[in-house]
Amino acid sequence: MRRPAARPSDRFALASATFLVTSLTLGNTDQSFLDYGWRITFLISIVLVGAGLYVRLTIEETPVFRAAQRQQPPHTPLREVFTQAPREILLAAAIYSGRFDRRTLIMLACGGAVVWSLLLFPLLDTHSRWPSPSP
Repeated sequence: MRRPAARPSDRFALASATFLVTSLTLGNTDQSFLDYGWRITFLISIVLVGAGLYVRLTIEETPVFRAAQRQQPPHTPLREVFTQAPREILLAAAIYSGRFDRRTLIMLACGGAVVWSLLLFPLLDTHSRWPSPSP
């Protein structure tokens, strides 16, 4: 069995090492990390993106992949269903929509609105400062 390139534990170790180096470079001050230290990991990733782009552009594709690329791409199953059986889809939608009365549909819509509002409320822009300043 072939081992993956990087296991999750490897990735966690690399991320921890990056933050350790950043912390040692900046000193142990939280304010300097919040000001500009968090950008260092993103700057390091530019090197990784460049290396990945270089590898992607210089490695040639295998003959098997090139042969598969020349073949006709298969149709997606969802596309085939809509093109081959539109009548059955419309009939199923009509039958399914008739199973609920108006009151049930309204209750389902109200319940969905409550769930969505509870999920999306924390994402609203409240114009507060984050993290909040300590007194």
